[in-house]
Amino acid sequence: MTTDNMPAGVTETHTTVIEGLTYTAHTLPATRALNLLPKLALVLGAEGLELFMRLEAQASEAGTPEERSDLRRALMGSPEVVAPLFAYACANADAAGGFSAVAREILQATTCTGIKIGSNAIEAKVCDHFDDHFKGRLMHLFHVCVWAAQASFDAL
Repeated sequence: MTTDNMPAGVTETHTTVIEGLTYTAHTLPATRALNLLPKLALVLGAEGLELFMRLEAQASEAGTPEERSDLRRALMGSPEVVAPLFAYACANADAAGGFSAVAREILQATTCTGIKIGSNAIEAKVCDHFDDHFKGRLMHLFHVCVWAAQASFDAL
């Protein structure tokens, strides 16, 4: 979805389904994005940034902007990408104030349809239910963070 105040080619809202749950993230305003970028660089380290650059190079070869976006999403969601990024983040998280702090910052503008409150599933901000929503599902958390970071930067 684009809005009238968004530059051409920038999507305001991004939605995906991860393990049966629908997540929605919003493109970050420039100031928030610039403040988050150094933290992501610290967490991912040189190896993670190199992996991102290789993926971006692959995606940039696709035809239309929509095809590039679809390819980016597919590449970022693959276990071959998520697993090494998870390892880099675990190794480097302390340098950025801890993985939990960075994950919460990445997910600040993300909602989920399917957050459990008792026996009900609701749509809510992920950060408001962070601990319960991701309890016992750390790889799911990381997969959501990778997707949300990409979506929040409108193709990181």
